[in-house]
Amino acid sequence: MKVTDETTINTENFGTSGICSMNPEKNPSGKKRGCSLSKPVDIPAYKKLIYYAPGQKYDRINNKEDRWPDSTNRFQPLVMESINEIERKGIMAVFELKQGNYLSMVAVPGPSTIAWFSREENHELLINASNLGTGEVETEVPLFAWGKSDDIYMSMHLAWKEIIEDTKFGNHLKWRGAKEYPGIFTRLGWCTWEEYRQDISERIIIQSVRQLEKSELPVRYILIDDGHLDVKENKFVSTVPDKEKFPENWENIMRMKQSTKIKWIGLWLNFNGYWDGISECNKLNIDSSLDSYDCCKLNSTGPMKTLLPASGYENSAVFYEKMIGDAAAYGFDFVKVDNQARNLDMYINSEQAVQSSKNNSVAMEKTVRDAMGCLINCMAHNAVCICNTGDGNVTRCSEDYLAGNLIRVKSHIHNSYANIPLFGHTVWGDHDMFHSGDPCGGRLLAVSKAMSGGPVLISDAIENIVSEIVMPLCLSNGDIPRPEAPASPLPESLMINPAEAENAFRVAAPLANGAVAVAVYNLTEPEKLVKAHISSQDYIDSGMMIQPVPVKKTLPAGGILVFDWYEQEAFVLDSTHRFMMEKFSDKLFIMLPVINGWAVPGNPDKYLSPAVCDIIESSESSIKLRIHEAERFLIWNRSGKIACSDPDVTLNRKKDGCFEVRFKQRKTDFIITFSLT
Repeated sequence: MKVTDETTINTENFGTSGICSMNPEKNPSGKKRGCSLSKPVDIPAYKKLIYYAPGQKYDRINNKEDRWPDSTNRFQPLVMESINEIERKGIMAVFELKQGNYLSMVAVPGPSTIAWFSREENHELLINASNLGTGEVETEVPLFAWGKSDDIYMSMHLAWKEIIEDTKFGNHLKWRGAKEYPGIFTRLGWCTWEEYRQDISERIIIQSVRQLEKSELPVRYILIDDGHLDVKENKFVSTVPDKEKFPENWENIMRMKQSTKIKWIGLWLNFNGYWDGISECNKLNIDSSLDSYDCCKLNSTGPMKTLLPASGYENSAVFYEKMIGDAAAYGFDFVKVDNQARNLDMYINSEQAVQSSKNNSVAMEKTVRDAMGCLINCMAHNAVCICNTGDGNVTRCSEDYLAGNLIRVKSHIHNSYANIPLFGHTVWGDHDMFHSGDPCGGRLLAVSKAMSGGPVLISDAIENIVSEIVMPLCLSNGDIPRPEAPASPLPESLMINPAEAENAFRVAAPLANGAVAVAVYNLTEPEKLVKAHISSQDYIDSGMMIQPVPVKKTLPAGGILVFDWYEQEAFVLDSTHRFMMEKFSDKLFIMLPVINGWAVPGNPDKYLSPAVCDIIESSESSIKLRIHEAERFLIWNRSGKIACSDPDVTLNRKKDGCFEVRFKQRKTDFIITFSLT
């Protein structure tokens, strides 16, 4: 911990990690004027930096508007040569220092303040903090956490470790790995939004569920998105759904649940009641816990008054217990809570804006934990939201997906991965829903969902779902093979802007049994030829988001076998495999350690092919596997001679040296042994 009263904060002599804070300035007149602090930060000589902020250069929705602190889902990293390029208020900066190491800095919220980086007119980096309100702040104010390391991911880990394990500044936060991942999200899901938007109804949902029941798609849960709430003038009225769209309340829809098909149903809710808050004509019967606030209408500078939870945690708790508790009472199994970052913006210029918004975040998470235990955070891109996910383990990590929009698809794929160094220490990233039939890249989007480890929600109209795109994501029971940590950019890809770069954008995720998935993308706009490669170094670096501590994997003594998923061919990796990518496209490689002469590409019908089995034991003469599901299976041995005594198995040696194992019919959860002939 470093408490500073310096005019300029000099990071040159900072230790390995810590939190920099300062005492608030006193107001001698006694007149309430709020708390607002700003300090220049001096950075040692650096080569370049990565700056995480909303609405930057490659924002494909609107990069002309500064909406902070209502950053919706729009955080994105931008690689810069100089601090002079900073144009937005940001939350994290990572500097590649000329002395050969990295300095990561993360703005830290406190009990009643939020912090952010910006650039002064004289081109200095500034750290700012404020309660964004009129009340005084009496306690010490955190500014930023930092971490220094020779490894870029370790520098970020050290900074986040300071925030997560801090007990002084009252953030409600835990490591991603310390929280249970919701079991519902380990299955395949379907969401109403991208196909139907707000034009949903009981009829459409029941019809969609019946279509799913008749199909072979193993969708196990649905999410009813925006379009169901009882609202007036864009404000929340009651927890009873729109009577015209849902005349029987939720009863008929809840009857659609089946233990072997659609087992769970989730509901979209708005953190603020609705987009412009809570109606003065509401029917919630919690008037004493609400108060009127002056703010602006959504997407407008026009003023309005709206109701929100009144100051004080107990009032926040009353509101969320009503909204979320009623959803649980109706029978919903989880909620997606949207529009969270706007909440702080709506409280600005009240007495303690940050404190009120933080109370809401903590109360909402606690209510979900107690009522149903399963949550997707959405539009939660500001420091108050990010640093108060002590219970929830899933947050949207990118802007909305938009079907059929190529530029948006490229940006969405990049930001979904590239924001993991910001969000992934505390939550799994939700890459949003997708249309499997999207002509701009249905398969690319499916692969990114597989790599994410987060929820997988298809959004096509049921009759338009492309089975050959969706089924490689899951087993026949809907279970999704998942990585051991969320896919994140490989170190060299952290330091490029892929829309203009000469090199491909590359991400990696560690899998079970020591395997690694590497996805490679050409995301240039306008499109151009890019250089691409995979290497043994990628295998070493792939433990970058492993918890509790990032790890550098050890290269297996037997080498690495690579399975090119799209080509369905394997090859032994000789240090580096180079290739070119001409246009918007991707490649998926599975890197497999060769142990005792064996490598297990696994079920080639699934994107994360080796994640469908467990290696029980192996020796130079045999290998024993538990396979979760397969109709065919790939296995490799350096000798090129493999046998299996199972009478239901046929073995065929492929040109690439792998043996394709064929079963008479699809088998699930079984043990099999292969040996050398």
